[in-house]
Amino acid sequence: MVSRGYATAKGILSENRETLIRIAKALIEREVLDASEIKMLVEGLDLPPIKPLPAKTDDGVQQVIKPERAPAKGGERPATA
Repeated sequence: MVSRGYATAKGILSENRETLIRIAKALIEREVLDASEIKMLVEGLDLPPIKPLPAKTDDGVQQVIKPERAPAKGGERPATA
């Protein structure tokens, strides 16, 4: 039973090797991927270029960079707490 599951998992990973490599490279470059970016990589599309970080200021205040997200498609809502 375990060996059959192992063989199935190995087959899935082997069949999707190129996609997994693209995702790994994107994670090394960006550190974080959202669902739409992963979907683009699975579909074989290139990700948009990374926007450069704003110039560092020396005012002692840490800058917070909020990633831009694609708007949610109809029907997609966050889970309620």
